[in-house]
Amino acid sequence: MVHQYINPSVKFIANKDNFNKLLSVLTFQEDNIVSQDWVDKLKNLKDILLRYSKPQRDEDGDVAIIDISLYPFQIYK
Repeated sequence: MVHQYINPSVKFIANKDNFNKLLSVLTFQEDNIVSQDWVDKLKNLKDILLRYSKPQRDEDGDVAIIDISLYPFQIYK
């Protein structure tokens, strides 16, 4: 049986500082939004970003950039 691999259609790259800013903005919004539906969506998005992000290391071994690849159905749950 042949297994097919489908590449994620949503891809972007962020440097470490921008990725951390994105997570801090999501955390801030999560704390300040009153609608429970949006809070659940933010928690889901944060969980997905932390789970499926792949850090790329530079020559010194430090994390320089972060590759993020997602499927659209993961984002819109």
